[in-house]
Amino acid sequence: MNYLFHIGNCVGLVLLQTTILKNWPHAAYVYDLSIPYVVYLSLFFPLKVSLPIVLLTGYFMDGISSGPFGLYMSIYFWMTMAFRRITGYLQINSISIIPFAVGIAVLAEDIILMLAVLALKGSYDIESATGQIIASHFLLAVITGPLIFLVMKWIYERRGENTDMGPSMEKGRFFWPTI
Repeated sequence: MNYLFHIGNCVGLVLLQTTILKNWPHAAYVYDLSIPYVVYLSLFFPLKVSLPIVLLTGYFMDGISSGPFGLYMSIYFWMTMAFRRITGYLQINSISIIPFAVGIAVLAEDIILMLAVLALKGSYDIESATGQIIASHFLLAVITGPLIFLVMKWIYERRGENTDMGPSMEKGRFFWPTI
């Protein structure tokens, strides 16, 4: 049942991003909405739960978006692997880490997508608006990342779902600075 909930979330995010937000006039300035979900799953769920959902999200994103097939799936896979390694070195239950985690993930994805587009075009001329769009993605991710994480935390607490850190109801200091 938990897998169905995660699959529903990832399909909803992909459909929101690829159908509804594409018609919005400022769609170029909105980052990939699946990134905070991928980072959240990577940081707080076991690999056996997060990896299939992350790969499925990448598969849906590759199938619906106009990018080269397999690009999003590989980006999400390597992002998951990187954040799983980072959890061994950083204290992830601090709210101060979350904006930078989401911001770095969005920045890495934007750079990889920019390089893929440049390689497909055959020319390596970067348009002047590209830097502005990447900077807006990064700033928006740093600002909205903690808010999205708090909403996801609230949803998982309401569902009583377990994460890597134990049952979610037992994490009283989750997301708040520790002394």
